[in-house]
Amino acid sequence: MASIGPIRRLALTLFAFFVLCAPAQASRTMEIGIQDDAVFVQQVGFTRQQAFDRAEELGVTKIRANVLWSRLLAGKQADQRTRPATPRYDLTHIGTFVDEAITRGFKVELTLTGPAPRWATADRAKASTRNPSPKEFARFASYMAKQFKGRVERYSIWNEPNWHTWLSPARTAAQQYRALYTSAYSSIKRADPKAQVVFGELAPQARPGASFSPLRFMRDVLCVDAKYKKLKGSRCALVRADAVSLHPYDYRHAPTAKNVPTDDVTIGTVNRLTNALTRFRRAKVLSTSKNREPAVHLTEFAYFASGSLAFPRSTRAKYITQAFEIARKNPKVAELLYFGLLQVPEKQWNTGLLRPDGKPDDSFTSLKAWVERQRRAGLLAPAT
Repeated sequence: MASIGPIRRLALTLFAFFVLCAPAQASRTMEIGIQDDAVFVQQVGFTRQQAFDRAEELGVTKIRANVLWSRLLAGKQADQRTRPATPRYDLTHIGTFVDEAITRGFKVELTLTGPAPRWATADRAKASTRNPSPKEFARFASYMAKQFKGRVERYSIWNEPNWHTWLSPARTAAQQYRALYTSAYSSIKRADPKAQVVFGELAPQARPGASFSPLRFMRDVLCVDAKYKKLKGSRCALVRADAVSLHPYDYRHAPTAKNVPTDDVTIGTVNRLTNALTRFRRAKVLSTSKNREPAVHLTEFAYFASGSLAFPRSTRAKYITQAFEIARKNPKVAELLYFGLLQVPEKQWNTGLLRPDGKPDDSFTSLKAWVERQRRAGLLAPAT
């Protein structure tokens, strides 16, 4: 073999150096998500195809929907004290949504959550989010994964389990979530091995009497102390997850704000979660099936369009776009999802990007322009 000259050797060395040391965000992509169950699933105020048109215009690649366990049961099965021999689920709305979304080129994520049917709660008093049965939830998760095998790309387990009304009683919520998540993870992977299973859907901040901070809740679920060390005597096994999801809302502040308590995670402090995931992996309590650090999915984020928490339209548009820019610059964030497509002023939760008549608000226009710029630069997942 001919020897390599010193100039060529130097050129090759410099090439290798720049390839290896290039910043991660130079080659990464991020998914743009949207959720509005009233519109996409129930077709309230807008047809599904109209909503798909707008989502496509915005550059959305992923649509999420919540699937409330007890409310899928046909007839009065959710209110029975004893488990039906064969629970019957009505998948008409969610099934049509999934099929039509896929036809239009969108990927679909379903969040499987409570309330649980009466017969799947500990006291069987009523359908609720109190002490749901992990065994029965795993059966439900398996059923869903079988029904949508090859069509639903991703399942997240429970919605905001650190919020007390979503999973109670609060004192045992972490232990409950661990059991619900691990049983559902296994059942989904058996039914559809290619489906992704996501841990979390965590609320962003501690609220006295209402929620735990997300990082504290995760440590409790994963059996580590405040220094991310395994608790003495803990028999908690390693938890597997394809990703971890969080809702980084911070309604009152600009997305750049960082002055929140240590264990809270908002859009301006997402690095707290990514740093925590590194520590969880090192402690060998949470990783992917390939022993890697799970990606971060920010699966609910918004600013209000009306009410006491609403900013002026131009400020709201600026803040929403800034939030997406913050997420994109973090190489560990794989998705940011905006919560709300169509504004409904009469509802307290009014965060849509489109005005009630379906016309784009300033926020829609600003975000659309930002997505187009990022996509031209190759920094976002391919459009639908």
